[in-house]
Amino acid sequence: KTVNVAGFQRRLVSVPGGSAGGLPLVGGVMGARQLSSFTPSPPLNKNAAASLEAEEEEGHVEVTVEVSPTATHTESAEASSYQEAPAGTDQEPAEAKEDIEGDPGALDKFGISEETQRALRKMGVEKLFPVQIQTFEALMGGKDMVVKSRTGSGKTIAFGLPVVETLLQTNSERDRGRHPRCLVLAPTRELALQIQREMVKVGPRLTTAAIYGGAPYTTQENILRQGVDIVVGTPGRVMDMIDKGSLMLDSVQMFILDEADEMLKMGFQEDVERIMTSVPEVRQTNLWSATVPAWVKSLAKRYCDNDRLEMVDMVGDSTVRTAATIKHYAVAASDDDKPSIIADLIRVHGGGGRALVFAQTKMEVDRLAQSPEMREWARQLHGDIDQKMRERTLFDFRAGKFNVLVATDVAARGIDVPEVEVVVQASTPENEDTFVHRSGRTGRAGRSGVNCVIYRPGEEGELARIQRSVGMRFALEGPPSPEFIMSSRVADVTKDLHKVSWKTSAAFAEAAEALVAEMGDKALPCALAALAGYGKAPPVLHSMMTGRAGQVTLQCVLDGKVAKKVRDVSSFRGVMERAFPQAKMVFSRVMPVRGGYLVDLPVQQVALVLGADWDRERNAAFQDKRAVEARGEEAGPYGGAPLVDSEEIPGVSVCAPLVLPGLEAMMQD
Repeated sequence: KTVNVAGFQRRLVSVPGGSAGGLPLVGGVMGARQLSSFTPSPPLNKNAAASLEAEEEEGHVEVTVEVSPTATHTESAEASSYQEAPAGTDQEPAEAKEDIEGDPGALDKFGISEETQRALRKMGVEKLFPVQIQTFEALMGGKDMVVKSRTGSGKTIAFGLPVVETLLQTNSERDRGRHPRCLVLAPTRELALQIQREMVKVGPRLTTAAIYGGAPYTTQENILRQGVDIVVGTPGRVMDMIDKGSLMLDSVQMFILDEADEMLKMGFQEDVERIMTSVPEVRQTNLWSATVPAWVKSLAKRYCDNDRLEMVDMVGDSTVRTAATIKHYAVAASDDDKPSIIADLIRVHGGGGRALVFAQTKMEVDRLAQSPEMREWARQLHGDIDQKMRERTLFDFRAGKFNVLVATDVAARGIDVPEVEVVVQASTPENEDTFVHRSGRTGRAGRSGVNCVIYRPGEEGELARIQRSVGMRFALEGPPSPEFIMSSRVADVTKDLHKVSWKTSAAFAEAAEALVAEMGDKALPCALAALAGYGKAPPVLHSMMTGRAGQVTLQCVLDGKVAKKVRDVSSFRGVMERAFPQAKMVFSRVMPVRGGYLVDLPVQQVALVLGADWDRERNAAFQDKRAVEARGEEAGPYGGAPLVDSEEIPGVSVCAPLVLPGLEAMMQD
């Protein structure tokens, strides 16, 4: 587990525990199961105790502790705590500082305390986002609120920052056993833990406890007995703690319901309403939701003070329900080819960063994560994995110890990692809300992101429905071409090479010289190929229409005279057999589109149609029609070059398309 004291991270494994349940960590600092003063070593703060869940085996524990060499220890008669040492004297460039100060979200424009501003800047937050700007003053003024905001818009800090500021302003007593003054409900344990972590970062001097199922009752009850300021929990475990008398809500001044629409979907209505009747009537109530169903409106009417209730809609009348910074792709794939295509999409769009893959079932999660194409760099997350392992997996994902997480929807709730570069939905989502929540894991906090949906041929109608409902458009492109995959991997490998220190590389100098002497100019290209993962063979071609391996999609263009003679697929096959008799075409799929047809051919037959000098690199994906024409070559309606004319039938041409037509055209088949 992580104990936030400050600064850098140190991990100790299997260190004998102390007699009081603690253990020696570093430089005399001791982590304890119970808080008390240590002299001369400073104690862990109470957030540390709230976060610490040590797993004991024969007197041994495993923990992760963060200790800062620049922390200073201060003690008073009432409490002991760690405080961060004064920051250095380095100043930001005047121009950059003016840019921040001139921003409407600049931190110093909202009366935020210096202590909290330091905590936010330590998190990398230099200014507030729109949803935070719109709600901060009203929440600080005690208003009840219903906020409709998209996933990834910064809502955790939006409701957490006013809570921290309010508690710090009135937090004169920090008695042992004090009851929480803020209760936050979240639909899943992962989201509850994520909110708790954010609260700890924003308000490190406050004690924030996470109460959720799947963890021992005793540990959580001990934390509550110590005294807490904020409780973040799931409805089921919170109800259990209330019924057992372990969680007292008589001091709650602020109640927050996060992802209210998800609470409704997961059947938590009754538990939520029972909990709301357990907190004092005089309180501040905030409901946060990506959508506002009738149940949320009913809660607001019954449990909010309508005289001070404010509704904030950060979505408005816009039909676009995903962030504008997300690029959406739809890629066809068969079940057998899905692992390799997903791996290729991550290589091309991920840029070496984090990727999150969603699958419908636990079995599918395991199949993808353990596939030969992904098992070296992916881990899985679903409900059959025990809670300790799930927390460790999420921690390692955030820490960058592995880059690809394959998960079910429920298990992935609460994953809030701003640096997720690409999301892959391994099958067409069941509904629009699922699509929005999945794609919202990328493109967060204003960053750009990529969302790829894998679909089966024939599901184009489902994709079109999502487009209309969500207000976005898919770019229909086939699986990445081998040339583009390899060029992307070379770019990643080149970045890694520049990170290698000369001191480290010196150990390999003799072997490198021997390779150059043996292989000459081939040594470096072969080394790059091996580092990129293609030492044995390059990636294979896939059909743009179906994702089948070993198939190539060709675009057949017919002029007006020929098109009039082609009445159906059967007559089209006859025309193509006469136009290119040398190919002996065996079409595995034919699709009528504007201006002609799309067909799939075995890769061995492509050169017979396009010519022996067919250059796959010039037909690689992600070029556009203008780039083709700039080379003086004629492109097809969907890109692709050069157009190869039939010598047998004038008016019949073929090329390899760069993109597929829109969903409406695809649905004609």
